[in-house]
Amino acid sequence: MPSRVQQQSHRDTQGRGLQNELTDYDESLLLDRAFVQTPAHGFGFGGDEEAGTGHVEEPGPILSTALAVFCYWACACAYTVFLFIPIYDTTLDDFHIKASAHILLLFLALLLESYLRVQHRKRQQAGFLAFYWSTRGLLSIPSRVTAVGQGVVTMVAFWPDVPAQLNQLRKLQLITCIELAAITAFAVAYAYQVWRHNHEAQPDAQLYLRTPLYPTPTPSHRGTGAVVEHQAEAMRWLSKRCQNLQREVLRLSIARDREEEGVSAGVDVCRTDLEHRLAARERELRALAAEKDVLSQQARAAWSLLDERTAAAHELEVVKQQQMDENARLRATLEEWSHRNARLEARLNRTQGRLGDALTQAAELRRSSDTSPSGNSSQS
Repeated sequence: MPSRVQQQSHRDTQGRGLQNELTDYDESLLLDRAFVQTPAHGFGFGGDEEAGTGHVEEPGPILSTALAVFCYWACACAYTVFLFIPIYDTTLDDFHIKASAHILLLFLALLLESYLRVQHRKRQQAGFLAFYWSTRGLLSIPSRVTAVGQGVVTMVAFWPDVPAQLNQLRKLQLITCIELAAITAFAVAYAYQVWRHNHEAQPDAQLYLRTPLYPTPTPSHRGTGAVVEHQAEAMRWLSKRCQNLQREVLRLSIARDREEEGVSAGVDVCRTDLEHRLAARERELRALAAEKDVLSQQARAAWSLLDERTAAAHELEVVKQQQMDENARLRATLEEWSHRNARLEARLNRTQGRLGDALTQAAELRRSSDTSPSGNSSQS
């Protein structure tokens, strides 16, 4: 077993190796891609932590992991409540059904751990090293607690007489209550870490871009030049950042060289292409000018035809108005003659009535005159 002095020397060797690895990179990369200060957004990184990508903005508050932990805690509470609900079907085994459902809780715990590790790895790459250090030990607690509980449940299923004063279902309820208490403590601790992380102004790794990574050496049991754990993690983060920046600078330089070579080699070709394009454009302009003249002539002819049609329409309107006036005059004359005809018919009717009366009187007089001579002759 190595002694404490050997372990200390091994840590010092690792720290010096990381320091040498970090100093091998060009410091101008950090100065070139230093974080930019803007009045609206504060400080933000100029580069990305993933190789081959461009600018990335500072990540916002983390809420998805806290929501996932809350969902897992709610599932654990629901399972605990399910254990205390009796199954009235006598054909089913109450203990085996509820113990089998515990496997689903273990599966959810494993999914939760994998999701939390992925999200925390992203926060570490974004520069939130303190949050990553404070929570990396909490990520495996749900899966470990659930796995231990599953093992105890399996043992209770195979050895049901230990302890003898409790039945299998009571043992399962007791184990699950202990698990729920541990998961509740984990959820509270994790929620506190997330709350503190969301209230941080900026990633703590940005401080290493402005402050010296190695402060003034002070007497310590680790010795002069010793590297603590968070300094080593910060050095790894800065080393990876420098590697990504070097890759990006190399890619941009290669692209610039290719563009310069393409411009120098294709100047003549571009000039010839430009001349051909200019000649083609001139021909197109001449064709367009001729077409414009033709269209102008057609437009003038159309305007003249439109004027003629407008004059003819105006003449038709005048003739129409005259005919309407003549029709109105004839209609008035017709009405006047209709009234005269009605008056003449009335006068004719009156005249005919008088003439009939006169003829009747004349006939009576003739009849009376005829009767009077015959009477006189008879008397004589």
